[in-house]
This record gives sequence, structure tokens and C-alpha cells, in this order.
Amino acid sequence: MSDHTPSSLNYCLHSVWERTQRKHLWSGLLACARWIVPLFLVAVLIDRFAFLPGWARAIMAVAILVVGVRHGWRHGWSRLRPYNATRAAQEIEQAQGGMDSLLVTAVHFQKSGAAPGTSAAMWELTQRKAEEAAGKIPPQKVVTMRDLKGPARVAMGLAAVLLIFAVVNGPFLMAGLGRIFT
Repeated sequence: MSDHTPSSLNYCLHSVWERTQRKHLWSGLLACARWIVPLFLVAVLIDRFAFLPGWARAIMAVAILVVGVRHGWRHGWSRLRPYNATRAAQEIEQAQGGMDSLLVTAVHFQKSGAAPGTSAAMWELTQRKAEEAAGKIPPQKVVTMRDLKGPARVAMGLAAVLLIFAVVNGPFLMAGLGRIFT
């Protein structure tokens, strides 16, 4: 069996990996937004009262982007990884518990096949049990998105502040956007 053989084990491993990647991507985006929006509003207010020259606004814009990207990297983007079946199997086993390395062993058997001197019946039994176990595992139970609720609420709150700001004084917001990023 190869890594590309369609099976419930491979489907489960790939689904868990995709969900993990999605979680890290959104975590980074939310962290980035959590910092960029308030810093932008502060920069607009500073520029409004200090009437900064163009080079100072450019430095503020770069600083805002650097801080936002840095926090996005720290809180999610640095954890984005290429697909690794062994890592996904370990994540599933850690979340589910009581699997006694069944999935990791099956992944190793898929990659290398049965080692010389290994019982073919034992190899097939391990593969079958791993396939059965993987068919019963929902990726939502392994990788929960609960951790993103707080950051998502903060981001929605910041978006609401920007929306209210745009409704109350849209030209001021547009002027701030124009001045900071030009």
C-alpha cells in the first residue's frame, strides 16, 4: 500500500491535517487583525492631531503591518506544515486516547510494508483495525475550532468598531486610509 491509496485511514489522516491547517491559518489571520485594526485607528488619530509628514506615515504603516504579521506568525502561521501522515496519526491518537499506537503503526506499515520476519496476518490485522478505527473518527473531534471563538469575537468587535466609524464619519475613515497608505 502506498500513501496515495484511497482508504478510510488515509482519508481520516488527510482530513485531520486539512482541518489543523485551516485552524492555524484562521488563528494567524485573527491574530493579525486583532493587532492591525487597533493600531491603524491609533495611527489615524495620531496623524489627525499631529499631521505627520509622508515618511512618518509610511513608517507607521510598515510598523502596523510588521506587528500584525508578526502576531499572525506567532499565533498560527508558524504552525502550518506540509502533510505528514505520521504526525496526523499521532495527533489523532493523542486526541482520542486508547489506540496504543495503532494508527502510527499502520502508517509505518503503509510506508515501508511488512518488515522481513513480520507475520503477514499480523500486518493485515493491524491495517484492518486501523482502517476500522479511522472510519469512526470524525475530524471535528480531533481538531476543535473552540480556541478560535475568543479571537473571532474580538475580530468581529473590531470590525463592528470600523463599521460604526465608517457609518458615523465615513469621509474621516477614508481620509485616514488614504493618508496612512499613500
